[in-house]
Amino acid sequence: MLDAAKSMVLNNSPYALLEGAPLTMIDAVQILRAVAMADTPIDVIEVFRADASELAYEVPIVEGSEEAVKAMLGKDVSAVAGKGGSLLDSLYVLVEREKELEGHKVSEIIDKRPPLINPLWDFLRALRASLIYPLRGHAVVGQKKPFGIITPLKFLRFLTLESTLSQLEMGESAPLERAAGDLAEPLPTYPTPETKVSDLIKEMIELKSEVLPVVAERRYVGVASARGALSLLI
Repeated sequence: MLDAAKSMVLNNSPYALLEGAPLTMIDAVQILRAVAMADTPIDVIEVFRADASELAYEVPIVEGSEEAVKAMLGKDVSAVAGKGGSLLDSLYVLVEREKELEGHKVSEIIDKRPPLINPLWDFLRALRASLIYPLRGHAVVGQKKPFGIITPLKFLRFLTLESTLSQLEMGESAPLERAAGDLAEPLPTYPTPETKVSDLIKEMIELKSEVLPVVAERRYVGVASARGALSLLI
C-alpha cells in the first residue's frame, strides 16, 4: 500500500494502476478510508504494510463518455478505461463534454451539507470529516469562510513523508495530532453560486482538486464537485 501511495504522490495522480490482468487500480480515497479507521500510529503503519491488491478494484471498461459518466457516478470509481485502455477520470470527461455544460451555473450543483473543518482539529479528525458527504477526501478548512483546502493527495503526501513514517513506526502520535490548518493550502479565488460550471472545471484542473468550496457574500455556503458537474450530463 505504501508503494501505491508514494506512486500517487510522485505522479500527482489520485489513483495508481496495479500490474496484471484484468486492469485494476487503487485510489487515494480508499487508502485514506483505511487510515481513517486507525486508532494508533502503529495501526496506520499496518495499513501501509498491507497488500494494495486488498483494496484494488477492476477498472470499468466503457465505450464512450456517456458510459463513463454513468460508471463513475454509479460505481463510485475515480476513473474508467476507454477504448485502447486509456484511463478517463471525471475532469477529463467534463472537459471533453464542456459544450453541454454551457449555461449551467455552480448554484445548480452546490452541496450545502459539508461543514467547514476547524483549523485546530487534528489530522485524524480532519481526515475522517473529509470522507463524509460528497467530499471524497477533500477537507475545506476555515471559520465562517474557507482559507484553504486539503486534497486527498495532500493527505497522502504528508503521511508518506519519511519523517512522518519514522515517527509513526516508533509509535509517536505527533503526526496524527498535526493541526489541519497546518496542512491546508490557500486558494487564490473561490467559485460563487454565479460562477459558470465551465469556469469551475478550469479552476479544478488548475488546482488539481475535484472539490472546491463555494463562497457567497464572503461566507462559505457549501462545496461544488466534479461529480456534481457530471450529474448535469445525465
